[in-house]
Amino acid sequence: MFFECIYVNKLIGIVFSFCVGSEGGVYEGRGCNKLGIHAGTANAYSIGICLIGDWRVEQPPETMLKATQALIDTGVRNGALSPDYKLSRSQSWQPSAPE
Repeated sequence: MFFECIYVNKLIGIVFSFCVGSEGGVYEGRGCNKLGIHAGTANAYSIGICLIGDWRVEQPPETMLKATQALIDTGVRNGALSPDYKLSRSQSWQPSAPE
């Protein structure tokens, strides 16, 4: 994912607001106060959360899903997300490395 951001799309740094590891760790990328560059025209009104890993075949671990829900709940509680937020999934990011 990181190589995709840097080398393929010529972007600097993490494009997502937050990333969640399979062990349940939540990592701040751009955070809530800086415009993400993860969703094209939806960047202005969205927060991007990346579930680190390749989940095309397997489902993310329960620990990861619980951490993601806790992050979303915190965003609602702190006013960063609307209580009636819409959750959507993107499969556009594919793992890659520089050639």
